[in-house]
Amino acid sequence: MNRTVITYDSFVPLLLERVPELEGIYHQHLKDNDELLPHVFLGDVCRFFAELYTSSKANRSISHRVIEVMDEGLRMGCEQTKELVFVSFLENIPQDNNVYDKIKLDLTPVLKEAVKSYG
Repeated sequence: MNRTVITYDSFVPLLLERVPELEGIYHQHLKDNDELLPHVFLGDVCRFFAELYTSSKANRSISHRVIEVMDEGLRMGCEQTKELVFVSFLENIPQDNNVYDKIKLDLTPVLKEAVKSYG
């Protein structure tokens, strides 16, 4: 079976395609940095993602789509993409209060295993 590899350059466009709610964060990121800095952008995405679990207006549809794309990045990404997801998303998940516990319940087995490897 031929598997499509998610390249470093294609990961952020894939994320934006699957989670269009991130467009505002993306445009602010470009305004602030004059270019796409994928590691910095994924840090911004992670903060947005964590807020979905603390907000009274929590939107599980958005969080699940973010999780799906991160999972695909680890399973189907090139080494740079895997590093991007691991270092700039998973390692930035807040580990305080009960937010982390809520997030962990929603992570895929692949993401849970990755989290175990550093924590």
